[in-house]
Amino acid sequence: MKKKILFFVSGEVGGAERITITIAKMLDKSKFDVKLVITAFPDCKLSKFTPDDIPVIYLSEKHLRFGCMMKMKDLIKKENTDYVFGSMTFVCILLLIVCKFFASNVKPIVRGQINPHYWVKQSGLLKYKGAIVEKINRFLFPSAYKVVAQTPTMCDGMIKYYGVKPEKCICLYNPIDWQNINEKIKEESPYSKGESDCFRYVAVGRCQPQKGFDLLIEAMKKVVAYNPLSHVYIIGAKSDDAYTNYLLKLVKDNQLDDNIHFTGFQTNPYKYIKYGECFVLSSRDEGLPNVLIEATYLHKQAVAYTCIPIIKEIVQDGKNGLLVEAENVDKLADAMIKIQTLDLNVASEYKPSCEDDFNRLFE
Repeated sequence: MKKKILFFVSGEVGGAERITITIAKMLDKSKFDVKLVITAFPDCKLSKFTPDDIPVIYLSEKHLRFGCMMKMKDLIKKENTDYVFGSMTFVCILLLIVCKFFASNVKPIVRGQINPHYWVKQSGLLKYKGAIVEKINRFLFPSAYKVVAQTPTMCDGMIKYYGVKPEKCICLYNPIDWQNINEKIKEESPYSKGESDCFRYVAVGRCQPQKGFDLLIEAMKKVVAYNPLSHVYIIGAKSDDAYTNYLLKLVKDNQLDDNIHFTGFQTNPYKYIKYGECFVLSSRDEGLPNVLIEATYLHKQAVAYTCIPIIKEIVQDGKNGLLVEAENVDKLADAMIKIQTLDLNVASEYKPSCEDDFNRLFE
C-alpha cells in the first residue's frame, strides 16, 4: 500500500515553497501517494508553479493562524495521512502542533527554512520576535519524526538552539529542479538587443533586509564609476514596503536610476540569469541560497558574500566566481569590477541531494 504524504506550503514563491514542490516531484509515485496542500487561495502566486502530476488542495486561508491550523487538522485526518512535510517556519509550527496534540499517529517531517542563529543576530522587534519563535521551536521541533537541515551549520543550530536529537536531524542539500530550469531557459533573452555592450549583474530574491540589496546598490556606485555600462537587475517581489522605499531612495540619491532595475516578481528568473553576465549574492544571511545553486548549475559566474559556510562549497573562489566577506561593500564592488575582466562560467563542484536521499526520508 502506498504511503500518503501531504506537502504543506504557503502561497508565496520563496525558496522554501519551491524546494518543497521539487521534493514532492522527486518522490517515487509507485511508493507514495503525494498531494500538495497550499494554505492560500487558488489565485495565489504559487498556483502558477504547481506540477501537473501532483493533486493540489487549497485551504484558502489568508494567514497562518488558528483557522488555518484547524483546516490542516481536518484535512490530515480526512486523508488518512501517514506523513506531513513542511519547510516554511510557521507552516512547520502549525503542522507540529497538529501532530503533537490532534494527530499523534501522523509522522511530521519538517525542514529548516533559515539558520536558527539568524534570530539571535537581530535587534529590536525582529530579535524579540525571533526569541519567541525560538522558544516555540524548542518546544515543538524535538517532537518531529525527522528534521531536515539544509547545511551542516543549520544542522548544528537545530541541535543547539531547538534541542533536536542528533539522530533525528538529517542534513540534505537542496536539490535542483533541472527539468524546470532547462525548460525555462528556452525563452528568449529579456534584455534589449541594443544593450550588447552592457555588463549585467543579476540578483534574485524578495526585497527584504536579509537579501542585502542595499549593500549591492552601495557597491554599484564604485562599479558604475569603473564602467558606466554596468547594470544590476533585481528580480523579486517588493515585499517589504519600508525597505523597498529605502532601496528606491538609495538608487535615486546615488543617481543610479539608469543602472539599477527592479523587475518585480517574475515567473521565470532563469532567463535573466542565463543571458546576464554575472550572478550576485549580496545576502546578509541565508538558509541555503537556491538561486545561487541554480545560477551555478547554468554555469554562470558569480560574486557572493560568504554569509554562511556552505557558500564556499557552491562557489569555488577564482574558478566559477569570486567570494567576498559578508557585508563588506568595498570588497563586493572590487569583486564585481574584477569579474568583468574574467570568464569563470564553469560548473560548480557543489553536489545537490538526489531523489534517493529524499525517498529514504519517508521510509
